[in-house]
Amino acid sequence: MRSFVSFLTGLLAVALLVLLLPLAWVATHVASEDGYVDFSASLIQDRQFRDDLSAAAVEALIERTGLPTATLDSAGQRLRAVSDDLVETKGFIDTWEQAQRQSHRALFADPRDLPAELDATNRLVVDVAPIAQAVVNGATDRLGVSVEVPDQMLVTVGGSDQRNLIDRIRDTPEQAMIVGALAVGSALISVLAARRRGRAIAWLGLGAVAAALAVRLLTHEVVPDVLGRNSPPRSLGYTMQELLTERAVSSLDQWGLTVMIAGGIVAIGSMLILGRGRPEQR
Repeated sequence: MRSFVSFLTGLLAVALLVLLLPLAWVATHVASEDGYVDFSASLIQDRQFRDDLSAAAVEALIERTGLPTATLDSAGQRLRAVSDDLVETKGFIDTWEQAQRQSHRALFADPRDLPAELDATNRLVVDVAPIAQAVVNGATDRLGVSVEVPDQMLVTVGGSDQRNLIDRIRDTPEQAMIVGALAVGSALISVLAARRRGRAIAWLGLGAVAAALAVRLLTHEVVPDVLGRNSPPRSLGYTMQELLTERAVSSLDQWGLTVMIAGGIVAIGSMLILGRGRPEQR
């Protein structure tokens, strides 16, 4: 009976680990504001993305700041010229991080707090206000007119009907804590119930390796499907989607590799101890 309980709880611990890894990753890299800013910071290293981002910021600026019609064409040209120079500066990294921090707050804001022109079901947005402000600051001497940048300038970068996705992401920190506690509890019961605890620990280590491999296989199938389910309406959204997919898969692979190494060390260490004939607890 003890062996059967140990086997079932060990199997449950491994199954919960398969669920825990992606939940914990989403909780720390997407649901967390700081985690999201850190995760998305590398996007700005892509030249195509920088160009699309600056173009979207200038377009939104021209549309929403009410520039006089007489100066619209010339002002637009000057703003675009400044934005082209801006994206190549080191300071643009800080501007992008601020934009993503504000974007994260908009993503998880109450739909009633979003601007009326945005579809409430479409929650994937980038707040380009910090970028637009940096462009205006650099173009002040060239514009000849005063331009006031709004505190918030949201640009849609996702497809339709993504409210449920955002709501599910918001719940991942609590879900990860619950699943993690259940996984640890199941693993402890498995070891304590085992007749040979060293062997149980070794099997849990191998189970962790198997769980990480399963997550790796699922990641390469599920993440591109989830992020690519709806076609983004703008080139900025398409470029951002491609980069986020690539980096999410890579980051999850690194997590899985860490778990595989840790599980392998535990399994091999336990087997070596067993092989040396150390007494088992009963």
